[in-house]
Formats: sequence, structure tokens, C-alpha cells
Amino acid sequence: MVSLGEANPFNFYFINFNLNSQPKTSASMKPIAVQLYSIRDEVAKDVPASLAAVAKIGYAAIETAGLASASTDVWAKSLADNGLQNVGAHIGLGQLHGDAFNATLDTYLAIGCKRLIIPGLGGEYTSSLDGFRLACSRMNEIAERAKPFGVSVAFHNHASEFRPVENKIPMMLMLKCLTSAVEIQWDLGNTESGGYDCIRCVNSTPGRVKTPHIKPFKAGDATAIIGEDSIDWAKAVKACAAAGAEWFVIEYENTEKYPSIEGIRLCFNNFEKFVV
Repeated sequence: MVSLGEANPFNFYFINFNLNSQPKTSASMKPIAVQLYSIRDEVAKDVPASLAAVAKIGYAAIETAGLASASTDVWAKSLADNGLQNVGAHIGLGQLHGDAFNATLDTYLAIGCKRLIIPGLGGEYTSSLDGFRLACSRMNEIAERAKPFGVSVAFHNHASEFRPVENKIPMMLMLKCLTSAVEIQWDLGNTESGGYDCIRCVNSTPGRVKTPHIKPFKAGDATAIIGEDSIDWAKAVKACAAAGAEWFVIEYENTEKYPSIEGIRLCFNNFEKFVV
């Protein structure tokens, strides 16, 4: 496990905080969302039924990964019917860059989404460090375009950004190149999978970790759920809260051991005790 250490160009901040001060959706609900990629097959078949199942588990919000074939009207009604907030959308950089920006923004504003998240980069950006620099420049531009609409922009990491390119770690370069206007959506499981200490990475970006991804990680066991994996979730939640977390977004992608709805239910049940 790499802890960034002396080779890391960033300072780490350890902030005292009170978890009880973090935003809550209501007196009875905790700020826990689910990334709908976790139940992508269900969403593709039936958006209203999928959101009803999410709400029944106890989730207060969702984060989208595409809108399947449903209209924005269906999404907006399903969210309202189930009392769910929409705290973000995973959208490819190509859908936000240049002339595509306005149409994409209009679509997601129509379903109450005010956070646009780039979930990784295509090959045209990842084959060289200059490609990563170009991607960062475009994300910085998108963040500035989104500001007048009250919309945030974020980057979501995968393990691949920790694999060396030209003898450098791309994620470290990106953290230098992205302006503070771009939030960092650390995926804690992906970060650990990439060989880096997720808590130290979160601590390296104070104030920019608004919607961390709560994904389990256990070496050699892709089926491990939250609470049965290797991450110290009590410490991770504290670190995320100190770094500005407003929502904790659970993502559980594996269906080998549990059906997808059951997987996100088990993860929710195990995780919610860490959010006071």
C-alpha cells in the first residue's frame, strides 16, 4: 500500500470536526446516496421501480450513471414520488465539452441534478501526460461554465489513474492541474485498488470532497461488501467529513454473490452506523 509519503507533492491536512454538523436530509434520514450503476440492469428495465426499491432500503438520494431510455419527466416524477434527491450525475467528458455542454446541462437540471461528475477518461486522454493535462484543462473550463448555473463539476477516480504514465502517477498530476473549482470525488475502493491509502488521499484535498464514493475493497475478494472489507470505515467517514463531504455515495458493482438490490441493501445497512 502506497501512502504517498515524501514523494507526494501535496500537503496533508488533518481537521477537527463534528460529524453531527454534517448536512442531513431530514431528522430521520442520513446523507447516504447510491450510485445507480450499482443496479444498472434494474434501472435499464424500469426507472420508477428501481428508485422505489432504493428508497425502501433507506437511501435519501441517488447519483445517476446515464438515464437509460427514460425521459427526464419520468426521472423527475420518480425522484419526487420516492422523496429522493439527485446529488450528482456521472457524465463522460465529451458530453460536457464544447457545444455539447448546454444540452447536457439542460437535461440534468431538468431532473434536479446540480453536480456533473466526469467518471474517468477515455483513451485519447490517458496515453500520455499531455493527454491528462488536456483533460484537466477542459474540466477546469467546464467548471467555470457551470458556475453561473449553481452547478458543480467533479472528477471521479479509478485505479487506473494510479498506474504510471511516463514514470509519473497521473492522479498526482491531475491534482496539480485541476483548479479548486473542480471537486475531487475520491472513490475509496478504487483508490485502495490502485495501491494508495484512501484516507490520506482524502486528507490531501480539503474542502473538495463533497460526494465521496463509498466502495468496498478487499484484496482477492471482489464480492466483499462494506463492513466486511479492508477499509476502516469509521476513520474514512471522519476523513471525508473533514474534507467537506455532504453526501456519502455507496457503490457496489459486483453481482457474483448478491443480486444487485440486495448488495446495495447490505452495504447501506453496514455503512449507516458510521454516519452519526
